[in-house]
Amino acid sequence: MEPASTNAFAPSEGVGELAERDQRILGFERQWWKYAGA
Repeated sequence: MEPASTNAFAPSEGVGELAERDQRILGFERQWWKYAGA
């Protein structure tokens, strides 16, 4: 049996940076949850 890869979920490039689309999604979610239940 072979051990699982230690970096199976690590991004291949741009570590610590999100794509513009991902940044927009996170920004939307921050706004959404800020006023959730209001």
